[in-house]
Amino acid sequence: MEFKWLLRELQRDPNDQDWVKGWGVYRNTPWHLACVYNSEAVAVSEAVRLGQGYAVSWGAHKLGTNQFIITEKS
Repeated sequence: MEFKWLLRELQRDPNDQDWVKGWGVYRNTPWHLACVYNSEAVAVSEAVRLGQGYAVSWGAHKLGTNQFIITEKS
């Protein structure tokens, strides 16, 4: 998952420029990171559209990968 707009819309992690922070839409089993958004409402809407098994959490996403780490929103 790599979207050029992702860099404009999401805040970079100040500790690691390869990571961005936002609302991840994902399914745990099997793992699928659908996208990361700057808006919780948009992320929830996308999770509903994708259907059963998709969840939304705040976290950090490593650009160019499907890695997403759930964190506390500060």
